Amino acid sequence: MWFKFPAREGAPLRPRLRIILPLLWSACAPSEGPPGGGDDDATADSTADTGDDADTGDSEDSADTADSGGTDAPALLLYVNEMVSDAVRAELYPSLGAEDAFIVYQWQFDADGDGAADAGAAAAVAAYLDGVAPVGTTAPVCIDWEADTMSTLYAGDIGSEAFRSAAAVFVDFVEQVRALRPDLRFGYYGIPVRTYWDRDAAWHARNDALLPILDASDVVFPSVYDFYTDADIAEAEDLSYVRDNVGEALRLAGGKDVLPYVWHRYHDSNATVGGRLIGEDEFKAHVGAVFEAEVEGARAAGVVWWGADRYFAASGTQPWVDVFAEEVPAGADLDAYLDGLHAERLRWLGQVLDAAAPG
Repeated sequence: MWFKFPAREGAPLRPRLRIILPLLWSACAPSEGPPGGGDDDATADSTADTGDDADTGDSEDSADTADSGGTDAPALLLYVNEMVSDAVRAELYPSLGAEDAFIVYQWQFDADGDGAADAGAAAAVAAYLDGVAPVGTTAPVCIDWEADTMSTLYAGDIGSEAFRSAAAVFVDFVEQVRALRPDLRFGYYGIPVRTYWDRDAAWHARNDALLPILDASDVVFPSVYDFYTDADIAEAEDLSYVRDNVGEALRLAGGKDVLPYVWHRYHDSNATVGGRLIGEDEFKAHVGAVFEAEVEGARAAGVVWWGADRYFAASGTQPWVDVFAEEVPAGADLDAYLDGLHAERLRWLGQVLDAAAPG
């Protein structure tokens, strides 16, 4: 999924952004490569970014509870859409309460990208989920649809028939799939629309017009990827972007779980630092800002950590060739390096969620 935003005068140019890619990738990767990942993608001045990203695992509704001061408060949820190894899962998931989330990509239900679900697509997606998510589990499933339909929702005239038709397509598809797997919770990546700049009345109005999609969803998946270093954009502005976009999702969620997508790398739409690792302090502050947003007492239920390091490292494309050449120590085993990286990032996420937990 690629959406382009105009650059704000005086701010760094913002390249195209990308959207989420599946962790289920390793099991059923399409020949054409991943659909965009983690978003969350885009940068710049426009009302919207663009909806930007599976392994699988059982997940629970807004589940575990933690004892805080004698009262039961929901524990913050840590879902993973990064291609972590079984060894990392075994080592860290139990102590962190982490679980793999599910994602279905556009190529699985709209192969030609014409913005209409393929014939039999809902049944095909349900069959796929039957294979990765045992019946009876309640796991969040993110639908990543990057076709022109999403472009219409992000940038089209909200009063137009094209906009209403695009929204109806999204509503119809999620209802069809859920009818076949009612035990799972579904939502769309990048809905409501995210924007870095101009978080104004027009932005709110566009997202209000997306309420039929949110009402038809069971969970809300906003994207808050990091597009700029703190040296490029003041930290206060970056954290405000996170809080405002999460707050917008909370405003429209109607009490449903809000699970923002985060990534441990700068968005690859940034021509200077795209794909590079975010430092510990900035990453923790960025993710921590997710839980600083509050609307009528509601906060995000957790986060979904997205990534595709192994896919990107093997892709042979830029910026990833340069990114991993710079990042991986000479002579190091790539898998061992990524295991260490992922374990460290999971620990960072666990520390942030612990600090933000209620109580």
